[in-house]
Amino acid sequence: MKKVFTLTALMLTVLSFAAADQTVTDMFGRTVTLPDSEKITIVESGNPTASVFLYSLAPDLLANWNFKMAKDALAMLPDEYQDLPVLGTLWGNGKAANKEEILRLNPDFILLQGPMSNSVKEVCDRVEAQLDIPVLYIDNDIHRVAEAYELLGRVLGREARAAELGTFADKLIRETKAFSDSLAETDRKKVFYSLSSLGLDTYPAGTVNQYLIELCGGNNVVKSPYNRESGPMQISFEELIIGQPEIIIAGHETRSKLNDGALYSTGRWAALDAEVAIVPHAPFNAFDKPPSVNQLAGIIWMRHLFYPEQFPADARGIEEFYSLFFHID
Repeated sequence: MKKVFTLTALMLTVLSFAAADQTVTDMFGRTVTLPDSEKITIVESGNPTASVFLYSLAPDLLANWNFKMAKDALAMLPDEYQDLPVLGTLWGNGKAANKEEILRLNPDFILLQGPMSNSVKEVCDRVEAQLDIPVLYIDNDIHRVAEAYELLGRVLGREARAAELGTFADKLIRETKAFSDSLAETDRKKVFYSLSSLGLDTYPAGTVNQYLIELCGGNNVVKSPYNRESGPMQISFEELIIGQPEIIIAGHETRSKLNDGALYSTGRWAALDAEVAIVPHAPFNAFDKPPSVNQLAGIIWMRHLFYPEQFPADARGIEEFYSLFFHID
């Protein structure tokens, strides 16, 4: 009898160890071994898009931010998430992360989010090898939000909440795209996306950073070829005059006149017959900084800005979004 008990205990121990890990295929198709969902208590976000995404789904597991937020943005967040350490980024724009600080956190895994490119895939493999911490990668394509939530929700054991967020996002995107696709080209609002202290930096039509304009039924008046490897390009004011935008979307930038729209009421800007709208920036920029699920707020805001008669209830929609995704009442 004693031998049977010992054997049974040994089998239970083996089964316990077997259940301790889960093998997951991330959105690159990489095979990643992670702790069982019940054992995951802390996740390091490797870049800003990942931190916003993880915060929306499981804020209690978020170990860090990757960027320093403005005071007004931080003040919107629940108290427990205002003092998280800022560790920098393992990939993308911004201050490089300090790998020693990540190791001190001892996260269960690192989450990265961004575009699907071979160079980023190599970053995942390199970081995993250098830190000996598993790296899970999810796509930041706005049309794959529900898929990304499903994957991360399954990994974290938060399937129900992931489904709720994914369903909200999928319905919003499908509804907006269907309306946008129904518009004739001549019926689309003519839009200029304005950046920098001079207001003439922008992204032309067809680039990823201005995609929300197209998705929401806008017609980007800048058609110039994109002449940069990264970041916005500058156009001439003459090109803007030729485009004759009906709406100027001003990207919120720290220490810039764009913050309050003052630039657009002066000099030659005042001669443009265009409505000026400043991108909502708190707690996260609603347009493309970073390009994560904060862009869903941008969709709700922008489609109402372009077509208020077709989307009259979006004031309530934005409240629902901030409560559901960003835990803000």
